[in-house]
Amino acid sequence: METPRPAVTPISLECVPVREIPIGEGSGSATLVLGEVMHIYVADSLIDNRFRIDPRMLRPIGRLAGSAYCFVRDVFELARPGYHGER
Repeated sequence: METPRPAVTPISLECVPVREIPIGEGSGSATLVLGEVMHIYVADSLIDNRFRIDPRMLRPIGRLAGSAYCFVRDVFELARPGYHGER
């Protein structure tokens, strides 16, 4: 049975809560909720021929600070060193 989700959502994660951690006190306090991902849905149109999510097809939006967001339009690759400095 598929978990209900908005039809226009190209990616969704079905999670169950694992732990709640209170952070801070007073008006600036918050609760960090940790969860375990049980199921992942990704629209077929986002998957490339290597079975990875194609960020150009996803057209993600990034959160900056406060209520500011940005469109992610420029995508580039940068080689990363492997573990222990290996490539």
